[in-house]
Amino acid sequence: MLEEHHNKMLRELQALATKKAISVPSASEDKDRSTIDDLNKEESIKDFNKEWCKEMVSKHEKTIEAFEERLAKTDDPDIKNLVNEALPQLRTHLEKVKACHEQIAEAR
Repeated sequence: MLEEHHNKMLRELQALATKKAISVPSASEDKDRSTIDDLNKEESIKDFNKEWCKEMVSKHEKTIEAFEERLAKTDDPDIKNLVNEALPQLRTHLEKVKACHEQIAEAR
């Protein structure tokens, strides 16, 4: 579900960026790639899952904060619409990854 929503959101963001003649990065940043590589080195699947969930909580919190800041700063109705549509989904994702993280922590 997360991947499906993220891919849809990315397509919508790319379409809006194209419409507005704004360039967006097409690949994950080196820091993100490094984080994924570090997670892949985890010794057990439980450790990987725990760290992955922790990372997803952090990334969703930062993304929500960035979207809320953009919403407050922009007058562009297209951007406001995209952000207003994305925020509820991002908040739902955050709650789901938090619940996942708690379940893994309790299983230890």
